[in-house]
Amino acid sequence: MIVARFAAVFAVAMPLALAAFHRPAERTVRGYYDDGRPSYERHYVNGREDGLEIGWWEDGSVRFVFHYTKGLMEGPAREWYLGGRLYRSVAYRHGQEEGLQRMWWPDGTLRASYVVRDGRRYGLLGAKGCIQTDTAEASQ
Repeated sequence: MIVARFAAVFAVAMPLALAAFHRPAERTVRGYYDDGRPSYERHYVNGREDGLEIGWWEDGSVRFVFHYTKGLMEGPAREWYLGGRLYRSVAYRHGQEEGLQRMWWPDGTLRASYVVRDGRRYGLLGAKGCIQTDTAEASQ
């Protein structure tokens, strides 16, 4: 009886388990808005993102363009606001920020501009400055 149960479970579970291992080595995944227009497209090689990934806003304008190599972001990456104004232009190397990184506000003014070298950021980060609280005025 135990053997019969095992055989029944094995007969159902084994084909499902094998199907998971027989995915195509390369595939493209696409997402769509409710009206059928594309929202994104990304490519996979051996289960990891590899190649160009593109996303679109509902109006059809480009939302983002990323590059992947073996599952890690590599090279330039760009994102746009709805309406087409550039939001972010950055660069990656082996999945980490590297080189010039820039961001803009919706009105087009620069929000952040910095360079990443050896994992350290140099430049305008877009963060608020610190206010010193140990001054004589703060103690009054």
